[in-house]
Amino acid sequence: MTLILSTLGCVDMTWPEGTGERAVIEETGWQAPEQVESFSACSAADGNGGVEVQSLSISGDTLSAELGYGGGCELHLFELCWPGQNFDYTDPPQVSLQLWHGGTPDACDLYEVETVDFDLSPLKAAWQSESSLESGTLLIQLDGQSATYTF
Repeated sequence: MTLILSTLGCVDMTWPEGTGERAVIEETGWQAPEQVESFSACSAADGNGGVEVQSLSISGDTLSAELGYGGGCELHLFELCWPGQNFDYTDPPQVSLQLWHGGTPDACDLYEVETVDFDLSPLKAAWQSESSLESGTLLIQLDGQSATYTF
């Protein structure tokens, strides 16, 4: 039933010829997570906001974030940001990340929930470089949620 409502609640689910996802990506400068080689120093304030991190989990080098946001008709883009580019030396060391949320303005008022995966290997490489240790444990903080990353 939700699928039917989300389709009916949207004005147009198609992309006109020559526009669409590629144009949005080019306008925002966004890169898909598999294209990002290191964490951006962007700030969540640079994005549209309006996204709630509901839960986090980590498997291997992949951070899975369950996200909730308003919309349902347009493309939503997410990027994991590391504004401070530093580690907090607690036990275990912590890193505070932010979530950039952008894309085409979305006038639909559905509440979408989706899981988005992010590659943590650039964070691991930064820790290995700074600490000179091959393995470690980091506490990932993101929008009031946390997860332990062990590598």
